[in-house]
Amino acid sequence: MRLFRFTLVFSAFVLSIAAQGIQPRSGPLTDERIIALVHAGVRPDELARVIAMAPQVSFDLTPAATDAMMKAGVSEDTIKQMAAREEGTVPVAPVQSPPISRQVTPSAPAANDSSAEAIPRFTVFVGGSYARIHASGAEDSQVVGVPDFVLEQRNLNFNLYGWDTTVTENVNRWFGVDFDASGLYGMPQPSFLCSASSISNAFSCLTDSPVRPAIITKLHTFTFGPRFSSRRFGRVVPFAHVLVGVAHINGDINGSSIFTPIPTLLPEHTSRSNTALAVAPGAGLDLTVSHRIAIRLFEIDYLMTRFYNQRQDNGRVSAGIVFQFGRK
Repeated sequence: MRLFRFTLVFSAFVLSIAAQGIQPRSGPLTDERIIALVHAGVRPDELARVIAMAPQVSFDLTPAATDAMMKAGVSEDTIKQMAAREEGTVPVAPVQSPPISRQVTPSAPAANDSSAEAIPRFTVFVGGSYARIHASGAEDSQVVGVPDFVLEQRNLNFNLYGWDTTVTENVNRWFGVDFDASGLYGMPQPSFLCSASSISNAFSCLTDSPVRPAIITKLHTFTFGPRFSSRRFGRVVPFAHVLVGVAHINGDINGSSIFTPIPTLLPEHTSRSNTALAVAPGAGLDLTVSHRIAIRLFEIDYLMTRFYNQRQDNGRVSAGIVFQFGRK
């Protein structure tokens, strides 16, 4: 490739001489011919080869001639090559490859980059919560104080609404510990109660459309457990946890009532409460907004409780805001 390039340059040199009506061997290489090659677009490194390999040279390197060559576009390096050739010490200049333009692309953050590795030391989630509660006849019988067999076929499913909050300490990028508390509230109206708060309500118990009293229900949970997070998706952080702790439920009938399976009068504010084991495995998804704030798009938990020595299979859904503190 280099020989081919030199051949082209030397051919241009010969043609330039021929254009001036001079044979290639009719005289030495002069500064006028160098100027002609520069005007022809020959590169400086190729000029150095021509100067080094010319059979004879005759350069006028006086200050005036040197100044004239520089004004004509001959580089200072070429003039130095001409002077060295006249002294007989010029080396053949190496061909320099043209600079390669490289497009700079942003590199991915290094594994130890603090901005990539930074995770919040603590997070505090505050949000709303919804739970679907399933209570079997065994629990209902404990609440109203009648034998189990009467209510064994009368399951009670109802909705509760409230709040949920979780404090998380992140031990590393993927592991942390959750401390969760929630409060759920509602006023379900069970089908086995009929209002006796007035005579008309009491008579409605004999019809197909009785007036149902509500049970003011409060359910609180206090649980903790390990949390596992994945931070491979940028601002989106999925997580899963297994929480274990206690739950407390309280039910208060908001008016005097009649228990219809076995007609029994229950006075107003008849209430029952119970504390039991709670287990809540679940998962969720956080969206980071800034280094201080994230949004919990959803958290879904299977909430198992053991009120009155019976198992309740409940579901809970939460969403809200996550506040982030500190950096690891």
